[in-house]
Amino acid sequence: MAMKLFSRHLSKSNEDTTVIGIKVSGGNSPAINHLFFADDCLIFTQASLSSVNNLLQLLQEFISQFGQVINSDKSSVYFSKSVNPEVASAFTHFLGIKTMNAKGMYLGSPLIFGYYKQESFKDIK
Repeated sequence: MAMKLFSRHLSKSNEDTTVIGIKVSGGNSPAINHLFFADDCLIFTQASLSSVNNLLQLLQEFISQFGQVINSDKSSVYFSKSVNPEVASAFTHFLGIKTMNAKGMYLGSPLIFGYYKQESFKDIK
């Protein structure tokens, strides 16, 4: 129930562009700002101060309403290559979580894969 409500808040924040999502492909594809898997959440947003501040506000509301706590030891952030390293470092410090490397995994699958997708999935049988 708590995660459904949090998902609705994230969806609304994507619609009103307070936590701007990312587009998986160009053109008219919809932007997404989150995916849920059981009690895990992947959140996608632009590396802008307003989006990050609004996301933190949503997270604080979620924590205060439901008593759930974010495990910062299990959390990480990934920045695209287009984000200035100094900006990425500032946001990582601001968020209080570590930076994920390009070989980050989730449930045994890579989260980030480059041009050679076969290489990314070679260890999966």
